[in-house]
Amino acid sequence: MVANEDGADNVPLLRRADKPSSSAQRRSICCFDLYDCWDRLTWIFHSQPFTAAEEAKFNELKVKSSIRYDKQNPEHEGLLFLLWNLAYPESPLETTKDPRWKELGFQSNDPSTDFRGGGLFSLENMCYFAEHYTEDFRAMVRTKTDFLFAASAINVTFMLVMFFKISNSHGPGTVAQPASDRIVKGFAELLTTHENAFQETYCLCIKMLFQTWLDYIATREEVTLLDFPEALKDTQVELKSIMERRPKNLFQLRSFAPSHLSNSAFS
Repeated sequence: MVANEDGADNVPLLRRADKPSSSAQRRSICCFDLYDCWDRLTWIFHSQPFTAAEEAKFNELKVKSSIRYDKQNPEHEGLLFLLWNLAYPESPLETTKDPRWKELGFQSNDPSTDFRGGGLFSLENMCYFAEHYTEDFRAMVRTKTDFLFAASAINVTFMLVMFFKISNSHGPGTVAQPASDRIVKGFAELLTTHENAFQETYCLCIKMLFQTWLDYIATREEVTLLDFPEALKDTQVELKSIMERRPKNLFQLRSFAPSHLSNSAFS
């Protein structure tokens, strides 16, 4: 049970749409323009409950998003060092308390404090991006644009788990409003098409956020960290636009992304 689009609690995640009960009602549908008719038809089509496979994928993400980062856990600490080594392989770190962690965009000398809200899931997502899109990752952390990669990436994880109704927890700085049930259903379908569909969606959002930040720098007289919430909100708007087109696979997910990404370093 989750909140509906109007904020009401205790309603099913996906409700079967009401069918017209009379011939007069059915005929009245034709009075709407084609866009409204198509929207109603697609909502009816997508108002089906989760399949068992979709439910399993969502439950898996719920579990992952609930695991706290434990600085006493060597596996968790190992992921942190992996992230650093992917960014600066020529300059390894040997301690989790060092001012150089700020070079990755953490807010203090001890990066473990940044994961109090995002948990292990946010670190795992960062490592996935750094491993699979290493060149892009290094461009973000090494380019002098005041883009705090780690802080930004943690907020993207918050945004996604809230937007897709994976978690109801609120992280600092997040602006996400929950997606419609139709978008959530479409995302659930996407999750079953690829093992790393969530992670790839996350990577796309990181790229869009960074490109938005670069656009701000190019078009505004001054850009500061105070502009970050706006950039994150703009990224969410772009994500919503992509998901409203119901990508059926990762190829469509990427192809539905804003065209300006194809002209950036992230093509």
